[in-house]
Formats: sequence, C-alpha cells, structure tokens
Amino acid sequence: MNNKATTILTILFTIVIASVTIYYGFFVDDQAELRKKWFNYGNEMKRSESQLTSIMNDIQMAQGSSSCDTHSQCRAIGIGSKTCKEFKEYLVYSTKDSNETRLLRLVEEFNILHEKKYNLSIVVSQCGTKPAPIYCVDGRCVARPR
Repeated sequence: MNNKATTILTILFTIVIASVTIYYGFFVDDQAELRKKWFNYGNEMKRSESQLTSIMNDIQMAQGSSSCDTHSQCRAIGIGSKTCKEFKEYLVYSTKDSNETRLLRLVEEFNILHEKKYNLSIVVSQCGTKPAPIYCVDGRCVARPR
C-alpha cells in the first residue's frame, strides 16, 4: 500500500472510531437516562395509584351511608381533578351519618394527589362534570340528573 492509501484508511478508521465513541457517548447514555426516567415515571404512577386507592377506601368509610331525614342534610363534593378546574365526579354524602370534617380533608388530599398524577400522565381529558342537584329521597341522599 502506498502512503496516500494508508493515510486515507487511517482517516476513515479515525472517523469510524470517533463516530462510535460519539454514538455511545451521547445516545447510549441518553437512552440509559431515558430508560431510568421512564422507570421512575412508572414507579411514581404506581405509587400514586396505590395512594389514591388507599385514600378512596378511607373516603368511603368517612362518607357513611348517605342516610337523611331532610334535603338540607345532603351535600356533594367534587372528587378527581379534570381540566377546566372541574371534577371527574361528585360524591354525595349526608351530614347526618358522615364524618364530614374527615371526609372533606380526605377528598382534598385525594384531589391534590389526583391532580399530581394527572399532571404526570400524558392523557388529555375533557372538562369535568357539573354537580347534579342533591335531594333526600326515601331516606337517602341522591343526585338527580338535570
């Protein structure tokens, strides 16, 4: 081989080695970092879901059976954040048999965590629902559609 061919091969070899080094230096590290972020994201989503389930169980205990004697004992509270500052749904309860103070605190905690989870997700949702009128019917608080 002559000097010119050796020089060209040396340059090409150097370019290949540099390209491989750059690829592994940038992209592989970025992929590892991306995998790590997705793993952490997945763990955070699972943790949030587990916490929401636990809080919802506590909410159902504090909610009581929604028994009532009059309409004035019936209430509704928004639960589960949605876009437009509305709620996913409304929880009907009665002041007669619920632990209202605890219930309101738990719902607030649930909504904060739900919004955090919603912000982590890549789901685009519609605006939430409006509360239906709440009545005492046959001794139970119920929501009546409009």
